[in-house]
Amino acid sequence: MKLGVDCGNVILEQMNGTPVRGAIDALAEIAQSGVFTPENIWIVSKCGPRVEGLTLGWLKALDFWHITGIPHGNIRFCREYHEKGSICEGLGITHFIDDRPEVLDCLVTVGNCYAFNPSQKALRKYQRETPLVIVKSWDELLARLPYCPTS
Repeated sequence: MKLGVDCGNVILEQMNGTPVRGAIDALAEIAQSGVFTPENIWIVSKCGPRVEGLTLGWLKALDFWHITGIPHGNIRFCREYHEKGSICEGLGITHFIDDRPEVLDCLVTVGNCYAFNPSQKALRKYQRETPLVIVKSWDELLARLPYCPTS
């Protein structure tokens, strides 16, 4: 199994790069679970070149890679939301977390989609027949992901 995670508003607050509450600790726990190993966790983020640079800087400043154990190379950027679909297909992603349900529509090869704290308006845009799991926090997500806590 492989986990894909959007960055903006899922790991980092989109406007200022501060961590979303519980994100880094939850990803560290997931990476140590034995189900999603660090090598099988990928960040897939849509942004422009400027925000890409900011994101890499914010993750480095937070010591994200060291704390979570996720390899520094396990990040992919794209310029359009629909490009996440081919990235996930190429990586073999089986589970994906994004704050935008319409992005999850593009992930046709991903069987397990998690909408992280989406707005009601955004939920109405979801079109796929694949069930969408809606979570409001990382604690709720941990309870819904198929993983084995290490504690």
